[in-house]
Amino acid sequence: KCDLYRAAAVKSRDADKRNDLLERAITAYAAFCDGNQYSKHLPQAELGLVNTSSVYARSLELAIEEAIGAEAETLAEKRREVLTKAVAKTGDLISNLENSEDQSETRKRQLYELMLQRSQMLYDVARTQDEGQFNFEQALMTCEELVFKAGEDTPHCLRAYNLMGRTFSAMQNWEEASTFFQAVINVAIPVDLDEWKEVVKELGL
Repeated sequence: KCDLYRAAAVKSRDADKRNDLLERAITAYAAFCDGNQYSKHLPQAELGLVNTSSVYARSLELAIEEAIGAEAETLAEKRREVLTKAVAKTGDLISNLENSEDQSETRKRQLYELMLQRSQMLYDVARTQDEGQFNFEQALMTCEELVFKAGEDTPHCLRAYNLMGRTFSAMQNWEEASTFFQAVINVAIPVDLDEWKEVVKELGL
C-alpha cells in the first residue's frame, strides 16, 4: 500500500494530486513503522519513508515557487517539517547500517546513498532558516564522513564534494566552494596538462 501510493505519485503529472499521494504514502509508511517494530519489512519501510520524504520535499519546493503569500508560507513550513522528520530518521538508519553484521557491497551502497540523502536534506533545511549555520555544518560533516567511508574519487565521493561546494556557496564561502567544485572537475578532466595527457594515453582517447 505504501509503495503503491509512492509509485502513483511519481507518475502523476498533476502537482496537487502528486503531493496528496506523497503525503498519503508518508503517512502509510510511518503507520507501518510504528505498528510493526519487529517486522522483517521494517528496514524497507523506513528507507521508503526517507526516500518518499525526500521526493515530497522536492515536489513541495516546486509548489512553493508558484505560490504566493500565505500559501507559500504554509507550503514552506510543511516542507521544513517533512525534511526535519526525515533527517531524524536517517540518523537512526545510518547507525543501524554502520553497526550491521552485513557489510556487503549492497549494504555499503545503501549506507552511502542514505548519507548523501541526509546531507542533502540538512542542506535543504538550512536554506529555509534565517540562521542555518548548524545544519549547513551538519551537512558538511556528513559529507566528510561519506568521503572517508566511500573513498576518494568514487562516484559517492564526487557527489559529496559537489554538495559540499553547494553548501559552502550557500554559506558565501566562495574559496572553499571553489576548492570542492574544482576537485570534481579535476577528476573528469585533470587541470594539470601532463596528467591529462597521461589520462588520454591510458584510455586511448
